[in-house]
Formats: sequence, C-alpha cells, structure tokens
Amino acid sequence: MRLAGKVALITGGGSGMGKATARLFHDEGAQVAIVGRRRNVLEAAAEEIAEDVFCYPCDITDETAVRSMIKDVVAQFGRIDILVHSAGINPDRTDLPETDLNSFRETMEASVTGAFLVAREVVTVMPSGGAIVLIGSVAAIRGSPTRFSITVAKGALHAATGQMARTLGKDGIRVNLVAPGATRTEMTGKHFDSMSKEAFESVLARHPLGRIGEPEDIAQACLFLASDEAKWVTGVILPVDGGSST
Repeated sequence: MRLAGKVALITGGGSGMGKATARLFHDEGAQVAIVGRRRNVLEAAAEEIAEDVFCYPCDITDETAVRSMIKDVVAQFGRIDILVHSAGINPDRTDLPETDLNSFRETMEASVTGAFLVAREVVTVMPSGGAIVLIGSVAAIRGSPTRFSITVAKGALHAATGQMARTLGKDGIRVNLVAPGATRTEMTGKHFDSMSKEAFESVLARHPLGRIGEPEDIAQACLFLASDEAKWVTGVILPVDGGSST
C-alpha cells in the first residue's frame, strides 16, 4: 500500500473529489481525517468509507477554527503527513460583467483563504517528507467565458503552488496541484444534467478522450503526488482533464 503509515488531512472530504480521495487514500493504508462545514455530510462519508475515518466539522476560513482543527487532528493521529485541499464552492456561472461581488468574495474565501489558513497551520506540524496537494482547475490555465470567480480563485492556487514549493522545499515538504477538467461531482452534476444533448456533446467534443472526468480520476492523480512515487516532484501543475487543455 502506497500510503501505509501516513496521516492524511483532506479538506472538502465529505463529497466529490475530496471524498473519492479520502476513500482511495484509506484503501492505500493512510489514516484519514476529513474536514468540511457540514457535519452530516462528513459523517455520511466516513460511514461509507470506514469507521476509523476522523470527521472534523470546520469552517476553514476561520483562523481560530483552523488552528483548533489542526491541533485536534494531531492529537488524534500524532502528526499530519499529507494535506489535500479540495474544499471550495460552485459559484454562479457568470462572466466578469455579471459577477456578483458577494459571490466573488465567497469563492475567494473558500478556495484561497481556506487553502492559505490550512496550509499555514499544517506546515508547522508536517514532518520532512510531507506533501501538499491543492486542487485547481484547467480553467485557470486556459480561462473560462462563464466562470470568472472560480477561474480567478483557482489561478491564485496555481500561483501559491509554485511559491510554497520553492519556500517549503528546504523543510522537505513537496507542494503540487491537480488541475481537473470537467468532472462530475455532487456540485457539478446538476449543471451537466440540465444541459441539452447538443450542449453536453459539445462539452465531450472538447475532451480528446471523449468523456468528462469522475472524482476517482482526480483521486488517482492526488495519490501519485502525495506518495513517495513522486518524491522528486514539486511545484507541478498537473492537468487531469481528458486532454481538454491540449
């Protein structure tokens, strides 16, 4: 098992890509803590994955709450070897002129402020050999005509990846980012289901592999970057998008 003896903290671990990653990491031998705002969602995910998954309801945009969460996860498992930041929201699909200020701020808080606070606290307890994996988006690579807020927020995470990789390397901590393409999750599923047949086929046509992604596709990429198989890989932006960014 590729993560035997490791402790993994996964934000947004109650659903979608985060839950798929939590399940895969647990199957690969890690002790897993999942974090999110909704207790009922976290508990349902933990019940589905394994009884020893540690659930921790937490608003990761709250500095005090994040510090308490990290302290309690370390008290539970002794340390944190891996952080996967999958938390975020699915904002209105609008371009710049139609984007609401509150929606923009909420998106930045969930994706960027949350990543900053959790990563800042994690690195104080993460040993040499640790790994941070952020979840970005191919939208931050190529742009998007209808997703201004999330494109900007994910772009900030792309920049943070290189910055943290450079500064944390001296501590033996690797930092990488997975940039998913169109992926079916609880948040995006309604959008895809509401599309006309022609619109959905247009989405598929932009993907050379002929399908949209599944959460498990993203989880596998996270596993590689978190494992010792990638022990000489840091600062990488890895598109996992069926070829849509080519």
